[in-house]
Amino acid sequence: MLEKILQLIEQNGTISPVAIAAQLSTSPQLVEAMLEDLERHGFLHSILQPDTCAESSCSGCPVSGGCGIKPQVWQLHTTAKP
Repeated sequence: MLEKILQLIEQNGTISPVAIAAQLSTSPQLVEAMLEDLERHGFLHSILQPDTCAESSCSGCPVSGGCGIKPQVWQLHTTAKP
């Protein structure tokens, strides 16, 4: 299942834990735990969102619309392979 999560992130670029969970028929909470595990093992790294963004940057933001909830975003490490 961890490999499938990495594949989904690689294919989609930006995908929520809810969307991953739906594709894997599991819970978003389990997906979030697996994302954290993948980060601990060096396959992903977390991108912390700033408390406030420049107003003009929203149009290019992959988590636009999530303002105020401090979304957690992960990015694939380019050298890590499962």
